[in-house]
Amino acid sequence: MKKLFVLTSLSILLSPFSYSQITGDRGYVGLSVGPNIPTGDFASKDINKPTAGWAKTGYVADVSLAYNVAKNFAVIGMLRTQGNSVDFEPLLTELSIQNPSITWAIPPSSWNLYSLMGGGQMELPINMSASFLLKVMAGIANISSPEIKIVGSQGYNSASVTIESSSANASILLLGGGFKIALNENIGLLLNLDYSKTTPQFTNVKTTSAFAPTTTQTFSQPYSTYNLSVGIAFTIKSRLPALLPRGKYL
Repeated sequence: MKKLFVLTSLSILLSPFSYSQITGDRGYVGLSVGPNIPTGDFASKDINKPTAGWAKTGYVADVSLAYNVAKNFAVIGMLRTQGNSVDFEPLLTELSIQNPSITWAIPPSSWNLYSLMGGGQMELPINMSASFLLKVMAGIANISSPEIKIVGSQGYNSASVTIESSSANASILLLGGGFKIALNENIGLLLNLDYSKTTPQFTNVKTTSAFAPTTTQTFSQPYSTYNLSVGIAFTIKSRLPALLPRGKYL
C-alpha cells in the first residue's frame, strides 16, 4: 500500500512535466505571399531566343502544411500559385524598327502556374522562439502560357496575328530555406526564400490570322523563379493526456 501511495504521489507531482514533454507543436499551417523573380531563360528578353520567357517580376502565394514526424523533421505539403506578366517592349521595339510606318500594339498577358508539392523539411532551432527551415519538395504543376496578340495599324487599316494561350502539366522541383519565429504559442511569422523550376511542353499551340492559314507549333519553356514570401504560421497542437504505466503496485 505504501508503495502505491508513493508512486501515485510521484505521478501527480511529475504529471505537469510529463504533459509538457508529450504536449507541444506538431507542426503548422502556413499562409504566405510575396514576389517571385524570374531567372534564366524564363527571364530572358531576347526576341531571337526561342526559349526566352520575357517574364517580369511577379507574385507568389501558397498554403502549406508541415507535420512533425521526428525530431527536427517534418513532412510538408504545399499548394501554390504564381504569375508573371510578359514584357513585350523588346518585341514592339523590334517591330517598330522593321516597320516604322505601322503602329504596333500587344495587349497585356501573363504566365500562370498552379502547383501541388510534397517533401521534407528540417527545422533547426536557433533559440527558444526562432528556428531555421530547410526544405526540399517536388510535385506536379499546371502552367498556362500567355496569349500573344500582335496588332498592326496604319491609318484606318489594321491586322492582327494571335498566338493562343495553352496549358500543360509538368513536374516541378523546389529547394528552399527560411525562418519561423514564434509570436505566441499559437501563431508564428514565416520568412521564406526558395527556388523552383519546371519545364512544361506546350503542344499544338495555334497561331491565327485573318490573312493566313492557322498553324500549330510545339515548344518547351523553362520556367524558373526565386520566390520570396512572408507569411503566418498557425500552430498545430498535440494534447495527449499523461497516463500512469499499467502494473501492480502491491
